[in-house]
Amino acid sequence: MTGAMLIGPEDFIRKASMWQRRLGGNPYTLHPFALSCRAAFRTHAGSFEERWAKAKAIAAAVLGAAKATGCEDAVFLQPAEPACPQVMCFLRGDVAALELARDTLQERTGERLFGGVRPVPPHLRKRLEAEGRVVADWNYFEMTVGPQHLGMDDLVFQKAWEAFFSAL
Repeated sequence: MTGAMLIGPEDFIRKASMWQRRLGGNPYTLHPFALSCRAAFRTHAGSFEERWAKAKAIAAAVLGAAKATGCEDAVFLQPAEPACPQVMCFLRGDVAALELARDTLQERTGERLFGGVRPVPPHLRKRLEAEGRVVADWNYFEMTVGPQHLGMDDLVFQKAWEAFFSAL
């Protein structure tokens, strides 16, 4: 089950709870998510720094692979340097072509770079347009670094992304 834990000073939590109610949340509907969050927090509380460092290394591998294959204009990350173990990865191109390149790579190497890509969400459209990007050309996925990624050599990510960009 997915969810998140909000941690901070009491006044911050109090203000956030007002928005929780406005957005339809209440203790009855949130109980399963709260339990899931607590369990995940207990499981992963000690690995944040290590997963954050790995996220930065993977981000560098993605951008390095794009540069090595001449595809610098086909990818960007938001934020540019991960601030936590998760980053939004934007890929320029047709969804079908991106997923075909991903699937071809997976068939050849067994490496799966991402699940699905989806259109840019409305709340990011204005920001991207202000940067001069044509929103219709971009899709994204959320790259989350979990415990399963920690033991993987960074070179695995670099090579897999190079193969992906080469297939576009």
